[in-house]
Amino acid sequence: MPVLDQQGRLFGRINVVDAAVLLLVLLLLPLGVATYRVFRTPTPEILKIDPDAFQLEGEHRLRIEGNNLRPYLRAFIAPAGQPPAFVDLPDNPNQAEFLLERPTLAYVELPKVVGVGAYDLYLYDESHEVLRRPQAFTVIEPDTPRPTTAAAPPRALTEFVLRVDGPEELASVIKVGDVDVNAQKSWPLKPPTIVSMRRLADPPRPVSFLLSGGGIVAAVDPPRARLELVVRAGLQQINGTWEFDGRRRMRAGQSFQFVTPSYLADGLITHFAVISGVTAERAARQ
Repeated sequence: MPVLDQQGRLFGRINVVDAAVLLLVLLLLPLGVATYRVFRTPTPEILKIDPDAFQLEGEHRLRIEGNNLRPYLRAFIAPAGQPPAFVDLPDNPNQAEFLLERPTLAYVELPKVVGVGAYDLYLYDESHEVLRRPQAFTVIEPDTPRPTTAAAPPRALTEFVLRVDGPEELASVIKVGDVDVNAQKSWPLKPPTIVSMRRLADPPRPVSFLLSGGGIVAAVDPPRARLELVVRAGLQQINGTWEFDGRRRMRAGQSFQFVTPSYLADGLITHFAVISGVTAERAARQ
């Protein structure tokens, strides 16, 4: 059988013209597909939104990471599950500002009408919706401000030994239970209180020699008493140092004046120790 018969048919079945047209179509089809892929506008894609949850305070900007983002897109927000209404209105309150940095990064400035709840994000090209991101972000209630208070300094109940050298009559007026009057009103913790006392060996009495009536006369100072007082007090710690009434530092080797309406005992702290936990309640009541 000839390839082309007398009637112009290919193999006696297909018309040559029809075959040529079919061949041309088959050749143009891949070219058309390739042309479409090259010149078509790619569909935008969102990969990540940051932040995806935030508090309703001030202005907010969403960072959009994706592909095929392009200029002149319009962004709209709407409560989750509700499409944005009237997208063609020039002053649509649900329209956000779309700021393109590059095809893979853009920013969306949210409008001020945003309230608490989940929101969908829409991208439009003119009046045509090109992308929808369900529950793109969530606005949460702002935290209730809590009053801030300065941390109270550590407090503790302490004991110290006060060695006092004074006149003989001082030994007869000091009593267990005496309270330092300097702290009775102004100090919130336990004021310095004498819990025990004992008399030590009296200090030596200095002897003075004076010239009198052509001779030398020896003069002996009046007798003095040396006492050891155990004092208990609630103190607070400031910068690592225990203090009483915010003015006097309490430590071994420090001088201390124990004052009552009847006497003033001026002495030296020889021992100092913390005897209870550092809580204000215990320091105040013990």
